[in-house]
Amino acid sequence: MSLRTVVVWLFAFLFGFQSSNAQFTSCNFIELTKCQATFNDALNIPANLDWKTVPSLRLNVEGLYETSNTTGLLSVCRAFKEFKTCFSTGATGYSNCISVLGLLIDGNFQSTMITPKQAFDYVKLFTQFDFACGAGMAPFMNSYACMSQVFKSQRTTLNSCLTTFDNSVASDPKEACAYGANAQQCYSQPFMTACGQQAAWWGCEYERMGVSVAYPQCTSNYCQLVTSG
Repeated sequence: MSLRTVVVWLFAFLFGFQSSNAQFTSCNFIELTKCQATFNDALNIPANLDWKTVPSLRLNVEGLYETSNTTGLLSVCRAFKEFKTCFSTGATGYSNCISVLGLLIDGNFQSTMITPKQAFDYVKLFTQFDFACGAGMAPFMNSYACMSQVFKSQRTTLNSCLTTFDNSVASDPKEACAYGANAQQCYSQPFMTACGQQAAWWGCEYERMGVSVAYPQCTSNYCQLVTSG
């Protein structure tokens, strides 16, 4: 996410907040720290991985997708479910923390010192978990042996899709939706090549859901699953 995009977001948010009776609640970082620790412990990944180290967090968690049986994704989904229910205020506490603005601004409307990119990357990753453990679980399970190999053998390619999107948006944020569509195609292609149409839809939707965190206006970006009639 570019700094320019964040500035526009914050201006619109603060103007809208002051013009309404809405109440903004920032992330409770004490609880987020506790819930992140529980998540990491459940997956046996390094304890220091959190919203400030998202590339490493992603690498460690998605590394579990590489397991050539269903236990990898299932273990991630169990830990994710526990993470979502860990907050004392339930779904509200989770939503306040899996929110770019909730991570960037504290209760006094001051900066939390988390960078825009850290906030976006963290929320993107957990939004992708939500998909993988929800609508995306059955397609992954149907082709887990093949899809796990894509994560294992095509990690560099998949990471390149993410990096290209980030760099493109940073240089030209007005074209974010076009770059998002490119990222979806880029991310889905290794799954299409190795595993077929259903897996390609999964890869496309996994990336689309993540990008939509910062660019919900890109409603024309969608992933199509072609089925034989």
